Amino acid sequence: MIGNLSKEEYIILLRRVCEKEKRFPKKSDFSEQDVARIKALFGPWPRALEAAGITESKEEERAEKRRLRKERKKQTHSKKEES
Repeated sequence: MIGNLSKEEYIILLRRVCEKEKRFPKKSDFSEQDVARIKALFGPWPRALEAAGITESKEEERAEKRRLRKERKKQTHSKKEES
């Protein structure tokens, strides 16, 4: 556990994890205590990422959802062909 950091300190920490891991921080990157503290300070996890300025844009989010839907359809189609 990192401890009872301030909002600003958690924002810095979230940004550091993002830079180090080259991806958005996940709850699994932190201890349960830190996740609980982050959620207490910011609300749901996406709000913490938003506060740290490391969220996807709405367009990126929509593009990712489209990509996932397309992938699921492809998997469903290939499973039907196997049957």
